[in-house]
Amino acid sequence: MTADWSAYYLRVVQAVRAGTWAPRPVWGGMQDGMVRVTALHPRLPLALKTEFAAREKALLEGQAGPFHGRLVDQSGLVRQERGVLADDAIAQMDWFVQGVVGSLPAK
Repeated sequence: MTADWSAYYLRVVQAVRAGTWAPRPVWGGMQDGMVRVTALHPRLPLALKTEFAAREKALLEGQAGPFHGRLVDQSGLVRQERGVLADDAIAQMDWFVQGVVGSLPAK
């Protein structure tokens, strides 16, 4: 994966110069061109390349995401039955999904 925020930073500089810039959170990803896959191993089997391409397409079309679908936390509590977890909810997550080993520091 490669993170490339150059186009975003150019837009920020232009907005600053124009006097229209305002601070705000930015959640850039594949759809914004800020994250992209730059290399796959050349000997990756064709079936995996095909599956990867389908998943990448789903991400780009908004049909999938890192927190998409049913989400269950480590304790077995269903945190989301369906849909996509919104950016503000991701920013406030204080739980790990089922299968993650570890714990968060006590508050």
